[in-house]
Amino acid sequence: MSLEMFSMNVVNMFCDKQSKPCHTKPVLITISVVFPRQQKWGLNTYLYAPKDDYKHRMFWREMYSVEEAEQLITLISAAKEYGIEFIYAISPGLDITFSNQKEVSTLKRKLDQVTHFGCKSFALLFDDIDHNMCPADKEVFSSFAHAQVSITNEIFQYLGEPETFLFCPTEYCGTFCYPNVAQSPYLHTVGEKLLPGIEVLWTGPKVVSKDITVESIEEVSKILKRAPVIWDNIHANDYDQKRLFLGPYKGRSTELIPRLKGVLTNPNCEFESNFVAIHTLATWYKSNMNGVRKDVAMSRQVTHSGAKSSAINVSSLGASSLCAGTTVTTVFRQPIMAPTGAPDPNNHPMKKESDEEPMEMVVEKPYETEPEPDPVAEVETETKNSLVLLDKMVEDLKPMDTDREVLVPDSKSPEEDIDMAPMQTDEQLKQDVFVLGPNEKVLYTAESLSLEDLILLAELFYLPYEYGPKALHMLKEFNWLRANCSTVGVDCKGKEPEKEWLRSVEWQSRAERFEEMCCSVIQMFTRLSNSANRTILYDLYPYIWDIKSIMSMVKSFVQWLGCRSQATAQFLSGDQEPWAFRGGLAGEFQRFLPIDGANDLFFQPPPALPTSKIYSIRPCYPKDEHAVYKICREMYSEGVEELPFGGEDPDLIGDRLVGGFLNLSPDYGFVLEDEEGICGYALGTVDVKPFVKKCKMSWIPSMQEKYNKPDCQKDLSDAEKMMLSFHEEEEGLPESFLSNFPSLIKMDIHAKVIDPSVAKSMMGCLLSCLKANGSIGAFCEVRQADKRMIDFYSKLGCFEVAKMEGFPKNIIIMGRSL
Repeated sequence: MSLEMFSMNVVNMFCDKQSKPCHTKPVLITISVVFPRQQKWGLNTYLYAPKDDYKHRMFWREMYSVEEAEQLITLISAAKEYGIEFIYAISPGLDITFSNQKEVSTLKRKLDQVTHFGCKSFALLFDDIDHNMCPADKEVFSSFAHAQVSITNEIFQYLGEPETFLFCPTEYCGTFCYPNVAQSPYLHTVGEKLLPGIEVLWTGPKVVSKDITVESIEEVSKILKRAPVIWDNIHANDYDQKRLFLGPYKGRSTELIPRLKGVLTNPNCEFESNFVAIHTLATWYKSNMNGVRKDVAMSRQVTHSGAKSSAINVSSLGASSLCAGTTVTTVFRQPIMAPTGAPDPNNHPMKKESDEEPMEMVVEKPYETEPEPDPVAEVETETKNSLVLLDKMVEDLKPMDTDREVLVPDSKSPEEDIDMAPMQTDEQLKQDVFVLGPNEKVLYTAESLSLEDLILLAELFYLPYEYGPKALHMLKEFNWLRANCSTVGVDCKGKEPEKEWLRSVEWQSRAERFEEMCCSVIQMFTRLSNSANRTILYDLYPYIWDIKSIMSMVKSFVQWLGCRSQATAQFLSGDQEPWAFRGGLAGEFQRFLPIDGANDLFFQPPPALPTSKIYSIRPCYPKDEHAVYKICREMYSEGVEELPFGGEDPDLIGDRLVGGFLNLSPDYGFVLEDEEGICGYALGTVDVKPFVKKCKMSWIPSMQEKYNKPDCQKDLSDAEKMMLSFHEEEEGLPESFLSNFPSLIKMDIHAKVIDPSVAKSMMGCLLSCLKANGSIGAFCEVRQADKRMIDFYSKLGCFEVAKMEGFPKNIIIMGRSL
């Protein structure tokens, strides 16, 4: 392996967790896409260490079958053709007995098999395992470190001391070292007993390190008695299914390069999402490809005082000090890399200077915003604290001990032997060109992805400890809007009406800009969903679907805040801890909604086949009454061949079921829209007791005038029974029930809407509004025979409340706590 290059290490992320180490299709992708990219970008190592290959870790003793062997041979041979070193890693630490020679022989036999496949480089991994030894090992070895070092040295020598041999310690980061890095008996044993030709992996101060400093590397190098190989998890996302990292390789000064034996970066599980991560990694290395230390470079030009002035003789430093054996490896599952060369024998003191990170200058363009008034300061502090505390959140979630299965729908993209770019190439687009017939015309042309879309995408899914500038600005604006929403919806009759009016105008202006930002996210989702490159789409779709869904809900909530006729309760501000749960940017926005704990409503799995269809949710306005009535009428008779009410009173059903909400509780209503118009509604009232009083005072009398009381002496039709309900006194619900479920809701979605996620979003918007005004629970009333609606509300987290005295007959009460 070349000493002049960093190397990229890609572990096959599509490994079958059931029977084979890898599928044929991923192998072809690796050969036709990964290897050419590695060669093109100057990354020269491929390490095979997937935890999904059960014969790599859990069942490490088992030999590979003929079919599995063919797959590995194909990979190893292809790697050689592209000038890439293939490293096979095995992880026997879960259950090996170090003192048992049969176990050691089994490990040797397994590696012998891989050697016959043509592999010449290996790695032994002991990460994420129990520190306790079995009784047999305790009798032979004085410590866990001695046991690991013993078997590693023996395997290293058995294989003929290969040029590349890696060792992953159990204490692979600063936080795992007991009591600390400098005083760790484990690390001291590794440094003293591990043979010099074996390189040691290290993730930095933490499992997921925000920054890796020169000082921290010099400290661990001194203890290990060799320069470490960085096992970098900055882009690892296997610990949180909602997070993706499209930001650059950063937080690692190029001054690290001459002080390392290699760098391995563990990127996202989704292959196509790693273009930026890997490309910026390669660029990071190339910015100091010769491995020149800044202190050494400066010393050449410094003349010393005295009669005789001379510069440092570069040749006397040795080649290794200028061109360290540094390699960069990139993994998809379990990070490992491959170094060569010996550590710098001449330790030159470093002159403290500012670290240079060239990639940040390209990506980190500040997002320009207007100056903000003082009320923002408190909200900004909350946001900053949230991001700072992501440090703890990410550290608690270990990417290496999570075997998450990534379900990727089969793509119809051809498996071509090309270097696939992150977007579809012109040649690929020409393969399937649709030609219009003589009598056909274009009905709709999908918009192409723009550069702004890609920048927004990257900033929404940036890095573990930070969001991109645009994403951070959106989060800050939403914080400000929710914290200052008391300035809208209130008459300006205070002591300073002019200031109140100006604050209200400012809120409305910023709300409009925030809605535009939300729309840009939704538009990006639509354009990406229509992308010709389905391979990339399948990798990114679960993530953009998730962020689109939450931004749609947040946008609707802000719209509701701006159109209310009364102020929102102070309950809205909240004081939830920012590290309480995972979820990245989508999780942050969820946390700032009043119903942040309603995880079932935020769990909206994407459809099996990607779609670009968008539904919008907005507050309900008086003009929407006719459309809401229409949906109410159609869905009431869903499954019935003929409408049981005839056409004489088309408004009867709407008047009975939703009219009161629309007229007496207009502040708590939303409608669902698609390109054809309104197709759903969600209505409610925050407190049913005053709502019922209003109905008795105004709504019921107007309905009694509109619908005459039918003659009860004859058999009544369904329509007449509904008319009669306006003329009969209804019993109130028990106070003991209303104290826990004060809010009444009514919701329905047209049968043509097949996306189940929109119902959750509608319910989320409605419940957010109710809880923002102090509600602790909501209920709905469903006909006992209406199985469709019972199932509908059940899927939205509502449960049937046990019958109580005072409940209406033939009606099921379903409730949900807030």
